[in-house]
Amino acid sequence: MTLTATGAMIFEYDYTAPVDSSFISEIYYNTEHEKLAVVFDSGSTFVYDGVDKLMANDLTTAWSVGSYYDHHIKGKYAVSVHSNDLDLIEFVEVAPQATVQTNTTGLKSFEVTFELLEEEFTVFVDAENLSDALVRFNNSEITVTGVGLV
Repeated sequence: MTLTATGAMIFEYDYTAPVDSSFISEIYYNTEHEKLAVVFDSGSTFVYDGVDKLMANDLTTAWSVGSYYDHHIKGKYAVSVHSNDLDLIEFVEVAPQATVQTNTTGLKSFEVTFELLEEEFTVFVDAENLSDALVRFNNSEITVTGVGLV
């Protein structure tokens, strides 16, 4: 993690979801580094290392988020950051990264998978439009779950 000018740690995330819990207020996830940030109503924040995306998704969709956290996250993963002051961590959303390459036909295109209303969809995007498409997805209710070369 990097620091802001004010000394706050920056947690870059590419996945978050609304949480219905009596003591967990927010959950953020960084797919590239497999880091899960759990923010409690008290203002305390824990960042866990080595949490895969499936586990993070299961946490956000659990019938009881708090119970799932207690049984599957707490004490099971290493804690890299613990803060009792929410002002010490700044959460910054980042777009999924993709490398533009040329496929065997010489055309540059990508397969983008995304979730909307708990359904998964796939679209094909020309490389020239990939950046604009990812910005549009990130500015909407759509969660991009993967980008791959076609």
